[in-house]
Amino acid sequence: MLSTALDNARVMALNDQAGHYKAHGYLDKAEQCFIEALDLAESVDSFDPALLATLRDGLAGLRWEQQRHAEAEALYLEVLSTREQLFSSSHRLVGQSLQTLGNCYLKQGRIGEAARMLERAVQVYREDTPTTWSRSVPAWLRWGWLICSRTTWRRRTRHSANRWVSTRCNSRETNR
Repeated sequence: MLSTALDNARVMALNDQAGHYKAHGYLDKAEQCFIEALDLAESVDSFDPALLATLRDGLAGLRWEQQRHAEAEALYLEVLSTREQLFSSSHRLVGQSLQTLGNCYLKQGRIGEAARMLERAVQVYREDTPTTWSRSVPAWLRWGWLICSRTTWRRRTRHSANRWVSTRCNSRETNR
């Protein structure tokens, strides 16, 4: 039991170290830490699958920064699948995974897929926090990439004068 606790502590320390390296631009060192943490976590029989998903999510973010988008997407899909199995479909971590995948698809220009994921994420957030939804969503959408409705998407980007600029995308044009 003690060795399992030590292994868990070592895994989380490696994950924290990987996050630190990633935040400071040392992507190769971050990759080594993430891989070592994942290898160790997968070797521990009783390691929490939710924490394993968190480790994979961190590695996926690193893969994205390394421009290895296909690998990042595969990891993000695996994380989403794990979280959907572990938690209710309206859990905030499921929503976070949907939002992350939606943003990845958006950055790749896959607007139709992004729309589907982000709509699901919004629904999860509504179900997860029904009493605070009306107050929190306007701020969340102002900070995000998109303002959405059923027929129209607006892509938002930061303008050089530190203002938001919206570009309208018709749904027929974006599904090509």
